Amino acid sequence: MSIKRINVQKQNILTKNKILSEAKYWRENGIPLVIYKILIEKEIYPKTSIFLDYEQDISSGANTDAGIIITVKKKFIKFEMDLNSNRPLSKVL
Repeated sequence: MSIKRINVQKQNILTKNKILSEAKYWRENGIPLVIYKILIEKEIYPKTSIFLDYEQDISSGANTDAGIIITVKKKFIKFEMDLNSNRPLSKVL
């Protein structure tokens, strides 16, 4: 069913559940250490921010991490990082 065919209240519930699910996943599984360090360098604090969307593409030679974060100051930040294949597998929880 297309999201446009349901009422606004249901659309809001679906969106909220998607955001909560995404945030919960990354809180439980952590993010790669290199991503964490880059965000900290940019004064974006992952432990007090929410990952609204975060994808890792490591297929066909690509090593791209991309997503959207909302900070504690309610600032939305879209990011895309191309990392080399030697990126550390360590994760920060």
